[in-house]
Formats: sequence, C-alpha cells, structure tokens
Amino acid sequence: METKNCKFERWTEERKKGMLNYVAKSTLYLGILLIIGRIIGYLISGDIKFNGEFFSELSLNIAVIVIVGGFINSIIWYIKEFKYRNSL
Repeated sequence: METKNCKFERWTEERKKGMLNYVAKSTLYLGILLIIGRIIGYLISGDIKFNGEFFSELSLNIAVIVIVGGFINSIIWYIKEFKYRNSL
C-alpha cells in the first residue's frame, strides 16, 4: 500500500509541472541513453571513423527519437493521468 501512495504522490508532483515538461524530459532521457548506446556500439564495432555518414545517421536517429519518443511519452502521460484520476 505504501508503494501505491508513493507513486500517487510522485505523479501528483509530476503533473503539476505539466505534460510538455514530462514529455520533453522523458524524451530527452531516452534520447541521451540511445545516442550514448549508439556511439558506444559504433566504437566497439571497430570502425572508428566519425565521418559525414556517422553524423547524418546520428541526426536521423535524433529526429526519429524526438518524434517517436514524444509520441510514446504522450501516450504514457495519458495512461498515467487516467490511472491517477481513477484512483481519486
């Protein structure tokens, strides 16, 4: 029961900041982790040439992360908000 209360209180604080803040912050965290993973994978593969191809792929990855991540995090916001309102 304590865990449910803690989650409820955390979401109460998070929703005060607004949906845009939540979506932007969540997408940024996800994006940073994915980009770091991509760079580490690129370094491990042995082909350590940071040329134009790498940066064009990276910019495409960032665009996809922003679009898809923003959409997914918006859906997550509405799911959490639905659960929050049902628990009131």
